[in-house]
Amino acid sequence: MKYSFYCELWKDSIVSKKWYNNISFEELPFMAHRDGYVLTRILSRKIHYQELRVVKKFPQNHLHDFLSGLKTLLSAGITVRESLEISLKISQNQTLKRLIHHIISELDSGKTFHNALASYSYGFDKVTLGLIYGAEKIGSLGSALITLENQLRQRKKIHERTISAIIYPAFVLLSLILCLFFLFVFILPTFIGAFIESGRSSKDLLMLAEKANHAGIIVAIVSIALISLIPLNYIITRRNKRLHYFWDSFILKVPIIGTIVLDNALYIITSSLHSLIAMGMSIEDALQATLESVKNTAIGQDIVLLQERLKKGIDLYSASQDLKSLPIYFRSWLGIGGQTAVLEDVFRQLEAFYLQRAEESLTRALAVIEPMLIIIVGIIIIVVLFNFIIPVFNTITLF
Repeated sequence: MKYSFYCELWKDSIVSKKWYNNISFEELPFMAHRDGYVLTRILSRKIHYQELRVVKKFPQNHLHDFLSGLKTLLSAGITVRESLEISLKISQNQTLKRLIHHIISELDSGKTFHNALASYSYGFDKVTLGLIYGAEKIGSLGSALITLENQLRQRKKIHERTISAIIYPAFVLLSLILCLFFLFVFILPTFIGAFIESGRSSKDLLMLAEKANHAGIIVAIVSIALISLIPLNYIITRRNKRLHYFWDSFILKVPIIGTIVLDNALYIITSSLHSLIAMGMSIEDALQATLESVKNTAIGQDIVLLQERLKKGIDLYSASQDLKSLPIYFRSWLGIGGQTAVLEDVFRQLEAFYLQRAEESLTRALAVIEPMLIIIVGIIIIVVLFNFIIPVFNTITLF
């Protein structure tokens, strides 16, 4: 496990303090010695989160197509080398062609399929590489490809449903904000201004003009704030890991949204752990491989703590009981798996449970969001109608 250490160091009778980042306990004394220091004590320690990778990820849709075709060919009894050559001939995608060319050349040089994927210029997540590695060790590459394809298909399905659940309310709110913006910034000021310029102004009309101007400013500020929220969130959370952690913790507590995020994350975690453990990987190594697939840092930190406690010899039940971001149901099943030593069956049950939960949470979200949007839009229309539209027409009819 990698940490960031704040250390007290001694050199030539002088005490100094220094940070050492992204190193393990074992490496720390050697790093201090390399710099000419003697390590006296560790003042603080932080879990070192994995830095953003510069390596570009291999597109998931291309990976699904590649694995699907390769799985079919291997199931027909064709060797890996021949399956790759056939895939190369029938593939029309240049990204896939470059990947297959690379794998064939690496296999010809004596490397394994796992090493060929790991050395490619695009990045593959550790769960994919871990499944391939475990399958090669037991001679069951075809079954690993079937598992990977099923996982990618389910994740793609959930991702598409999540995006569709987000797009609908986002489109309605954006349309509403644009309509209000044009109403208060262009339509009402132009309409009222035309009457004022024609000499048919009144005290009520001037007050309405001022009120419309203030409402236009408020709508403009809200519009700018909402539009800039996404890039600001991305910039701030990526540059400040502590803020990123608090933001992710807050997201988990938000009604509806937090449930969707948590259920999706737990489905990815349980499906990855089930597949990796089924391939013979230890729970500690499986957690390490799964960590890369966890996007929420609050959940990720609990996975890191769980892995560290297991390495220290703490049993699975005790190690998982105070992990706040993980629900009680999940921790209870971990305890059952730790006590009965049937982790593969436990994670199979959890995978099926959280797949159903992820789909149900999206369905419930859509069922709740639609009437909420209708109520919100209705209230805003009523407020605008009684505070601006009707008073304007009542004032105009007096002339």
